Amino acid sequence: MVTRSSRDSEAGQAPSGAAVAGSDEAQRPRASVLVGLVSGDLMVVSRLAALARGFGFTLQTVRPGAVITSLDLLLVDLNRDPEGQIALLAGLLAKRPGIAAVCFGPHLQLAQLKPRARAAGAQRCVANSALLLAVEKAVVAISQRQAAALGGGA
Repeated sequence: MVTRSSRDSEAGQAPSGAAVAGSDEAQRPRASVLVGLVSGDLMVVSRLAALARGFGFTLQTVRPGAVITSLDLLLVDLNRDPEGQIALLAGLLAKRPGIAAVCFGPHLQLAQLKPRARAAGAQRCVANSALLLAVEKAVVAISQRQAAALGGGA
């Protein structure tokens, strides 16, 4: 089942910008997607772990100094120590270029953080409130690319 925000659920609507393709099953990843998370916030970890269980991808926490070898998507929390997290992102991506990266943080600071996060290698920088939907979209896109590469089409 696709996770929806409480506001969307109350309104009985799909999340803003979500593709409606008939059923939730049509949106589930079919290939194995490994998502790494750089965050010390247990609530963020919990929310993403629930999304991973429901949406069918593997979530792995990434610690500073870790060597990442097989991640498909890297999520970086900019809520605490954004400059340190952006530096960590740049360092991780320098060692393993080509990994898709999404940063997330407080919406009031995104205008300041987004250019630095993108310069460090993030493809997207979203507000905390948009994180789950951004992860869903990224996982589906990665899964479709994997399936196409394996000859399964998209």
